[in-house]
Amino acid sequence: MAPTWTPLLHHHALQRANRGNGCHPGLVLDINALMVLATVGALAIGDYTEGAAIVVLFAIAAWLEAKCGRRAREAVSAVVAMQPATATLADSGKSRRLTLFQSLQK
Repeated sequence: MAPTWTPLLHHHALQRANRGNGCHPGLVLDINALMVLATVGALAIGDYTEGAAIVVLFAIAAWLEAKCGRRAREAVSAVVAMQPATATLADSGKSRRLTLFQSLQK
């Protein structure tokens, strides 16, 4: 049985790795590294089903993230395309037409 302070050591090791002060300067412990570590760990203990599940679920998550990102970019582009080229400024009973660039300068 591991001592109760073991999770604390792991926590500090992860913090050091994320700061880049670990054994390898500039080491970034991101989700990809964690998934590789989890898969290798599952394979090391002989739980091949768990390792395969990690890989499949991570691949699905990456696909969904890419799909949602693409749809979000398309939605933002559609909103930007709806922006009018000119605006009418009504001030003191007078109205004048301004381009978007002119209205942003004032």
